[in-house]
Amino acid sequence: MIFKSLQKNRDGKNNRGFTLIEMLVSITLFSIVITIVIGTVLTIVDSNRKSQSLAIVMNNLNFAIESMTRDIKTANPTSDSSYSANNLIIDDNTGNNILTLEDSEGRKIVYKHDVTNKTITKNIDDGGDQPILSDDIVVEEFYVSVLGNVSGSQPRVFLFIDGYSQITEKTRSDFTIQTTVSPRKLNIY
Repeated sequence: MIFKSLQKNRDGKNNRGFTLIEMLVSITLFSIVITIVIGTVLTIVDSNRKSQSLAIVMNNLNFAIESMTRDIKTANPTSDSSYSANNLIIDDNTGNNILTLEDSEGRKIVYKHDVTNKTITKNIDDGGDQPILSDDIVVEEFYVSVLGNVSGSQPRVFLFIDGYSQITEKTRSDFTIQTTVSPRKLNIY
């Protein structure tokens, strides 16, 4: 064996054992290997947290965008209260961006950016603002614009959402999403 040495004691018999230098070398090597392994494990844990953060962002944003696009697609574009410049309020003097529309059942739906809580809320028929994103998601910007809203053209709604999800200081996932949605019903007069 490499680390075992032969020593003779007072009686002249051979004893097998480790010297102090051999013990120090083996403890040093063991410490180096353990340090590398612990560093690797901590990196894997951080990567797992980052992937969980991304999964939270993707699931919540998918739900929010699907909810908004579903309501926009099923809205009545020929109604005076849907997609008109009067109902698309970019700033209501509180710093909130707002999209107001009327769905096919005649309900008033309002999506707005709550700048205080940094989330997007949904309000149906003045029933109170309900957040549509989890608390882990921070929405820094929510921009809405109506495109093509002139007589005889099909309106389109442009949505822009910018923010991040952060579980810990080290695991922050930034996102920027934009999409354009038009209603299913044609705007034909």
